[in-house]
Amino acid sequence: MSRSATDSRDLVISRLLSAPAPALWRAWADPALLRTWWCPKPWQTEVLAFDFRAGGAFHTVMHGPDGERS
Repeated sequence: MSRSATDSRDLVISRLLSAPAPALWRAWADPALLRTWWCPKPWQTEVLAFDFRAGGAFHTVMHGPDGERS
């Protein structure tokens, strides 16, 4: 079975964090903040598409210290 670009995909993440809900929301909803925690150091995150709403686009690339891309 193959997938098309119109197939629905859901991302569900569950984690208990000791932080206020508004701060957690900003960490996900603000691309500048997302870059600071999305991948492990010394890797860096490049945000290519960020439309933070239902049906929106989300595309990041992680860059490693030796030129790796993921």
